[in-house]
Formats: sequence, structure tokens, C-alpha cells
Amino acid sequence: MKKYRGIRYGFRPQSYWSETDPLSAILRNVTGENRRRMIIDFWNAGRLEELDPALLHDEAPAGTVTRLGRIHPSFMGGEYLPPYRPVEVEIARICLRSTTSDVISLRARPITEGIGYRIVDEYRGEFTLPINSGPAPLTLAEIVRQFEDGKLRELDWGGGLATGYCTGSALPR
Repeated sequence: MKKYRGIRYGFRPQSYWSETDPLSAILRNVTGENRRRMIIDFWNAGRLEELDPALLHDEAPAGTVTRLGRIHPSFMGGEYLPPYRPVEVEIARICLRSTTSDVISLRARPITEGIGYRIVDEYRGEFTLPINSGPAPLTLAEIVRQFEDGKLRELDWGGGLATGYCTGSALPR
């Protein structure tokens, strides 16, 4: 893993289920990337109450997604992620600069052994992760490892999730 100066790779949150500010609580499981940006923009402008309530849902209603997609295909980014499991939260995401702004989501949920992790995408891909579960939240370095060493089962492109979609070699062999 390439490391950058000034980043605390050993940082580990106390919990994934306690928010420190209202905006984080609102955004926690909003799937659509452009909807997340709209919420942030309206929040920062002090105008959140003016935003269409359908845009504030974790998963936008189907009609809303259709209307957003008519504006531009990039508005569909993240909108086709699978539903969250009970008490599951998103802890990190990769947003691809593609026509439809596809999203890959790293999620966490409480399990008997501690915390379970999975990665989902908008195409129902099946992923393998280097860390499937653990007793405590992941450090930043471990989150990076999930994306660097995670694999899409259907494809073998010789790289992890962080760069595999960008290599141009993400084709079945």
C-alpha cells in the first residue's frame, strides 16, 4: 500500500453506528452519489428543508431514480446498489468516473463474532475480501487493504478493486 504523509492509517473509529454530526447521520446510507452531493450542497447552504424529501431517502424510490437518470446517466450512480441488511452501514465507497458513475460500497454489520464486512456493487458482483470479519472496526489501512486486495470472483484482472476497474483488463479471460 502506498502511504501518503499526514494521513493517519492507524486511525480506527470507536464504532460504525454512532454519528458525531447530523449531516453524517443523514448521509450514512444514502446510496446515490449525486443525491449525496445534493444533500451536502443544500445542507451547507442552510436550505435542506427545500430539498425534495424523496432525495433524502437511503434508497430513492424507483420513480425518483428514473427522473434523475433522465437528467444525466451519472445521476444513477449508486442508485442500483443492493439494499442494506439490518443494521448494516456503508463505511467506504469507490465512485467510478464512468458514464453512469458506478459505485462500489464497503459495508459493515454486527455479527456474533464482532463485525462482518462485505463489498457490493450495482451489478450484483460477488466479492472476496481479505478481512471478512473482526472484533473491532477496521483501521484506515485495513479499509484500504479491503479495496486493494479484494477481488471480484467472476473476473481475474490481476489487481484489486481499487485499480482493477481502471486497468482496462477487467474482461473475462
